[in-house]
Amino acid sequence: MVQPRFKAGDADAWRMQMMHFFCRCVESAASEQIGRIREACDLFGQLPVELSPEEVGLAQLTRTEAQRVEAFLLSGAAESAALALLNRSGGFMISRGSNGSHLATVVLPGQAHEYSATGETVALALLAAQTAALLSEAGLLDDVSADTPSQARIERKPAAGK
Repeated sequence: MVQPRFKAGDADAWRMQMMHFFCRCVESAASEQIGRIREACDLFGQLPVELSPEEVGLAQLTRTEAQRVEAFLLSGAAESAALALLNRSGGFMISRGSNGSHLATVVLPGQAHEYSATGETVALALLAAQTAALLSEAGLLDDVSADTPSQARIERKPAAGK
């Protein structure tokens, strides 16, 4: 499940894959969340060589952690699997509106901003918010407030206490 990292100079290719992944997260139906979580395991483990995991606030995804995520998925615990992909030193908040949409906010460790995104499920919203945070903190996301066709939004705000 853990893939080799991109070669030097592949940051643009990684960025494009992550942008497409973000769009898939916010546009996916609940029935697609397991596939999105497996994609996240692959993508989050493939940082370009010039971006260290610590630099962008990403926890190293070891084979053991990837197996733990897969075990959560096999037992029907998609939310736990998505949470396992978050850096334990960061912060998160999740909520559900009366219209049924889910909102997740993620703060990567040591970073000055929090990122929020919506999704059909808690797991999809968490993946979308983390993806937006990773892209922005890596300096690879220019417009973090753009609407997607599904009306999901990325919001970037100063983190509390920063």
